[in-house]
Amino acid sequence: MAQMHQYFPKLCPPSCGLEMNFRRIRTSARIQCLTLSEVEKITGGPGRYQATIRRHPRRVNNKCTACGACVEACPIQRPDELNCRMSSTKAIYLPFEMAYPLQFVVDGSACPGTECGKCVPACPYQAIDLQMKPETIEVEVQAAIWATGWDPFDAGKIDGLGFGTLPERDFPPHDGASRVAQRTHRREDSKAFGRQGNRKRGVRAVRRVAR
Repeated sequence: MAQMHQYFPKLCPPSCGLEMNFRRIRTSARIQCLTLSEVEKITGGPGRYQATIRRHPRRVNNKCTACGACVEACPIQRPDELNCRMSSTKAIYLPFEMAYPLQFVVDGSACPGTECGKCVPACPYQAIDLQMKPETIEVEVQAAIWATGWDPFDAGKIDGLGFGTLPERDFPPHDGASRVAQRTHRREDSKAFGRQGNRKRGVRAVRRVAR
């Protein structure tokens, strides 16, 4: 959902729904959120399952305040998966503005680790641990939900769009100023449509025919 520009039916930005649901997660004593984790195996039976969960290292601990000083020091660029690899971030990055937990994470496949380490002294809170290791957790649960997830469709396979072959033929701008401009243009178009009586008569004529 965080990847969306707007969502149906109110065409709200994803921050609307995410903020509310993240607050519910934070305040619920019955929810434990394990990020960067995957289930390795599940044993047991209905009502009493044992789940083995592998947590990949974030390489950033709970001291992180998301100040961004580490990003300024990091020299490594990586493709931004959240933006469908159409832009880039540093090897240490915040997944998105409302990420939960609000902590940076190091991409182990892009970061050279201690061979570089420029982000470590740049952090004023000693929150970066490039030698953090993966860990395995055993959890007993009553039920398990199989959530398969999804992958974005390759827009290059849609004829007529020219996606990836024509210049500047990707996604529309997502910045707030562009959205305001688009809304302004729609309002101006609506006013112009209302001032021209011949267009109104044309609409009424179509309605009569339709009846």
